[in-house]
Amino acid sequence: MIGDLSLRLYNEKGWQGRVQLEYIAEAVERGQIFDLVNLRSYSVTKLYSTEYENCLWITIDSQNMTFEELCKDFRIHNDTIVTQVVHLQYLIESNQFYITHLDHEYVFYTIEEYEKRQKDATQKGTARPRLKSFKIDNSRIPFDYRCDNARKDENGNNLPIESEQFLCYVLECYFEHKELLREYFEKVLNEK
Repeated sequence: MIGDLSLRLYNEKGWQGRVQLEYIAEAVERGQIFDLVNLRSYSVTKLYSTEYENCLWITIDSQNMTFEELCKDFRIHNDTIVTQVVHLQYLIESNQFYITHLDHEYVFYTIEEYEKRQKDATQKGTARPRLKSFKIDNSRIPFDYRCDNARKDENGNNLPIESEQFLCYVLECYFEHKELLREYFEKVLNEK
């Protein structure tokens, strides 16, 4: 399913396992939660947490989905504000949705850009070039593909392997506000 894979392993400590949290209903400020049936009705969705500044923006067009997480306790690097973006490209064949490209990158905003970004999904971070941590190209990963997720408990003991929707798994590995992801993908996560 994956044609090409590139990884950046320096600068980021590895992640093993999965954080388990309870589902908490958050708020959808605009847009709609994920549903393959509605994917073709391109939109911008914004979900926010109990802390309004903790939010998840999802932008969808005819070939792309972009997820960007903004945090109240944002990261600062060399006088820039850093956010995380997961971008994918998709295609539709015979009513099946496939991920053809997937990447994760850090985006660097000036203070002014970040203030605008909190309200405007089209605002770009231009303070520094984006830093990509991985990229998958020339792929054909079904949207509903489930991967096995090996987990450990707090004592390091192996837990039973769970099957999880691939895109949800990738997003949960990077984004801090997993409750927003779970709300956005609620319909997909409930289909096991």
